[in-house]
Amino acid sequence: MPQTPIFRRTKLVKAEKDVSTQASKDGQGTRNRSSRSMSYSGNPTQSGPLIVSIGCLRKAQSPVAQHRYVHYESMLRILDTLLRATATPDSVSNTKSLLHMCLRKIPEYAAGVEAWEANNASRTGASSLFTPSSATTRLYTDLEQMSGSDAGWKYFASLVRAHALWVIREAITEGLIEPVFAGIIAHHYNQFGYTDDASTILETTAERTYPAPRSLRTSDGVETLTQHIVAPVF
Repeated sequence: MPQTPIFRRTKLVKAEKDVSTQASKDGQGTRNRSSRSMSYSGNPTQSGPLIVSIGCLRKAQSPVAQHRYVHYESMLRILDTLLRATATPDSVSNTKSLLHMCLRKIPEYAAGVEAWEANNASRTGASSLFTPSSATTRLYTDLEQMSGSDAGWKYFASLVRAHALWVIREAITEGLIEPVFAGIIAHHYNQFGYTDDASTILETTAERTYPAPRSLRTSDGVETLTQHIVAPVF
């Protein structure tokens, strides 16, 4: 049969498909063998730490309202995705550097600037037809452009993790996250090696002001305080 261009192209596509299929099989075998490694590449939708943390959440489901449990599991999945997406080889070892310490202060600084701008606009009566960009957006844009290339700024991952931690701490302080779930979040951070962040979450939980119990007895009998503050089982 003559080797026409179409015939040669068909053979090339078939050969590439065979190679791709074999590589896919080899890759699947490698992922199965390394599913317990630190890369958590066994299942792209659930990493090792996520499975453990969701298991802890399900064990503590009894003292957690059902509607909150659904939200908590969604938050865990989002947090797990964020931590895996921002993980870098030096994301744990360089946390004590001056640059990383400064980056961790940016979310708090941005929140302060936004509060000042909102208060100033309210006081002066200034208004605009267009919603101005937030201080956080402006800071993120400036920092991302520091690299001078389209590849982004390599330290941006540390800033994103710091912002996530700040949001979690604010939610704990405002009482939006129950202590039992705060402990599970801290444990999730610890599984990724972010022990300082885990300690910060636990400290924020301990420093929060809790309302005094109205009564130690209920219509069903004695109500213990452990029904409100339950340490997660790891």
